[in-house]
Amino acid sequence: MVSFTEAQDVQNITEFDSIWTGYKGRMASPDPLTGKTLGKPRSREILRGHHRRVVNLAHDVAIAKEFGYTVKVSMHIFEMYPPCTTWATNLLRTYLPDLLINDHNEGRYVLVRTVTCAVTLGAMLTIVEDEKGNWEQLAINCYDHLHSGEDFLPKGSILMIRHPYFKHTPNSAFFIVVDHITDLTIVLPMSAIIPKEWAPPSKTAEEWYDEGCAHLLDGKYYRAVHW
Repeated sequence: MVSFTEAQDVQNITEFDSIWTGYKGRMASPDPLTGKTLGKPRSREILRGHHRRVVNLAHDVAIAKEFGYTVKVSMHIFEMYPPCTTWATNLLRTYLPDLLINDHNEGRYVLVRTVTCAVTLGAMLTIVEDEKGNWEQLAINCYDHLHSGEDFLPKGSILMIRHPYFKHTPNSAFFIVVDHITDLTIVLPMSAIIPKEWAPPSKTAEEWYDEGCAHLLDGKYYRAVHW
């Protein structure tokens, strides 16, 4: 795991090699936080600021590509590990501050809600909160590239993440990382698992139909089907 939020112009080979060598050195060093928990809620202002930088970076990358630059958006190295094969009913629910760092937190799951629209920048990136109001960053590395982040994970999406991999990256960022799409479930609005505080307002069949048609006309096909 190297970086989710940095972009480099790979046409400058010497500079890129130097950056890559530095990352590899930090990766090889043992992380003293491994196996520990953060133990306290993360600062919402810091996370908001980081996500704003991600949004701005995604915009800059898009402009650079329009002008013909070759941009390395992400240098994520996938780690070989199996997906969760345990039924959710056999997993223990946990909360974001209790996740073990650099650990797959086997035997546990988190239920979270997105508080921002997802941004696609190598990975699909967003901020999520648990039922207690704790915030954390989420990076999804296995998604359908035909869908935009806003279409696939709009603000307010409720997710169940089994065996949540809580990663501390070499650039000192924290992410819940999803490398296997089967570890991630988008919880439908009528599910009984959703906390009362997150339950959407009740709608008639006609209102659901009109909302789906509106998404269809906007080209948001995934939301048209699932929302």
